[in-house]
This record gives sequence, C-alpha cells and structure tokens, in this order.
Amino acid sequence: QVATVNVGQPLTCWVRYNPDNQCAYTSNAGGDGSVSSVSTAGGSYALVESAAAGLNGPIDLMWSQDGQNLYVLSPGAVPSKSFGSGQPLIYVYEAGRDSACGLTLVQAISSGYAPSFIQGNGVAGIAVYPGNP
Repeated sequence: QVATVNVGQPLTCWVRYNPDNQCAYTSNAGGDGSVSSVSTAGGSYALVESAAAGLNGPIDLMWSQDGQNLYVLSPGAVPSKSFGSGQPLIYVYEAGRDSACGLTLVQAISSGYAPSFIQGNGVAGIAVYPGNP
C-alpha cells in the first residue's frame, strides 16, 4: 500500500520501514534536520512525530539486521545553531517495540570509521553489512 503523509519537514531523503513496530522513519535533511516517524498500524498512515530525533542534516538511515537499532548518518555539513557543522556522526537509535514509533538515542559515533566516498558536502552514505555487529 502506498500513501502520502506530510511530515512537516523539508527535504525528506530516505524512508525506512520497521515491520516489528509497523512504523516508517524518514530522514529530513532540510531546515535544522530531523528524523520523522509515521505509524502504519492497522493499514492507515499517521504522522506520530514530525521531529522524533533532531539532527544536523541527516542524509541516510539503515536498520540493524535484527531491526532493533536505526543508524542515521548526519554528515555535519549543514550549518546548524543546535549542532554546529563539520563533524560527521552516525547516530544509533533504539526503536520502540510497540506501535508508538518512539526512538531512543543509544550512541553517537564520531570516530572509528573512514568514509570511502567523499563529495562536496562530506560523507555521502552508510551501509550495514551482514556479519558486522
């Protein structure tokens, strides 16, 4: 089923669905940046939180293999009053197991990874490979 939901945020880039809690999450790179959450429970689509997580221009997101953690890439290239700029971060959120679509920050990774592809605005994307913790 396809539906349109206005998340109230500019520049929605990616959408990731979690079948465990029947929620979809979007990365919104515009404005101050955020991740929005949308419930799909019962076959209807409803915005839960326009800014479930506030970030600096998030451009990519990916679920862990077990579907428990959402990894969100914030390249740090967008100047922000709240987050500054220049430092790429990968934020790790635990997703609620109920239909509330909540996200809880677990970790912000700022080192230990080397971007393999850099473009004008910094890091371009993330990938989670099978077998990686």
